[in-house]
Amino acid sequence: MRGKLVWATLGFLAVVLAMPVAQATDTVQVRLGDDLAALVLSSAPGTTFLLPEGRFSIARTVAPLDGDRLIGAGAGLTVISGGGAMDCIGGSSSGVEVAGLTTTGCVNGIRPRTRWNVHEVEATGNQIGIRISGDNVTLTSSALHDNTRYGLVASGVGNRIVGNDMAHNRTDTTYNASGSKWVHSTDTLIQGNFVHDNYGNGIWLDEESRGSIIDGNTVVNNADDGIRVEISSDTRITNNHVEGNGGSAIDVVNSRGTLVQVNTVSSPSSQPIVVRFLGNGRMSASRVEYTNTDNHAYSNAIRLVGTQLVGVFRTAGTTGGNSFDLNSYTAPDAGRHWKWWTGSANVKADWTGWRGACSQDSSGSLTFG
Repeated sequence: MRGKLVWATLGFLAVVLAMPVAQATDTVQVRLGDDLAALVLSSAPGTTFLLPEGRFSIARTVAPLDGDRLIGAGAGLTVISGGGAMDCIGGSSSGVEVAGLTTTGCVNGIRPRTRWNVHEVEATGNQIGIRISGDNVTLTSSALHDNTRYGLVASGVGNRIVGNDMAHNRTDTTYNASGSKWVHSTDTLIQGNFVHDNYGNGIWLDEESRGSIIDGNTVVNNADDGIRVEISSDTRITNNHVEGNGGSAIDVVNSRGTLVQVNTVSSPSSQPIVVRFLGNGRMSASRVEYTNTDNHAYSNAIRLVGTQLVGVFRTAGTTGGNSFDLNSYTAPDAGRHWKWWTGSANVKADWTGWRGACSQDSSGSLTFG
């Protein structure tokens, strides 16, 4: 009996070992009509899936395993289309690469987790184009457009958002949304993106985002603020071109330690404020104030038209330690285009008062035009 059991066990193992099991270096050529979600789930972690040109209509989220690669034939060529309350591509795995495809028709087109590398993709016709829910995510060279709420929503640590096009998002204007928004983010790099024609803010940091770098972006023709930093800290806003937005070009609200430097900014004549540091006394749920403190605007090129304003605004709470210097202004005149919180009152100042009584832009310059 023991001998028969041994031989039966060996025979079972031989059958199992003979089955084709995907290994970490396997490449699978996916065919149109395959159940993509099932195929990915049944393969070994670390598999590369090559997706052909065409449309994959999915009934459940495609959830890559650790180290998987989903590589399409190109954005607009390989299309993953979903429906209902799901992510087109998501899950909880790490170290995934997604490239060369379009996602549409989902709540979140792609939901990257930790160490995902997403590049050369298109996310369109979703509620949210891409929703980053992990750390050390890279999103590059992608188009996030015509989504009903946000082009991009992100949280996490150490994420890199570089060289993307975010346009025409928030197509359903009943939502409070924008082109892109970061919440509870730390050490984020937002660089070299073209953020334009979104209904809402262009780039929006909120909810205690910390240590972000917003550098070298072009932010134009969004319906609200171009760049908005709200209840956040230690943000660097540098080398951006911001114009034609329906709100302020750069609006820093209840935030601390913001550096606004070497940007070129303007707003249409319908917008009264171009660059603002605002404090209104807002508190956290634990009754800690989000102060308007230690924000600095240096070496920016700022165009003012009509009666537009630049400066520090306070309606309530703590405002202090803010400064402006080395900025070059183009304005229609030397009149009262600058606003300052003296510690006891909001005052409007002309160029002489701004540099004198307000002690700002002592090395700045003003050109009429």
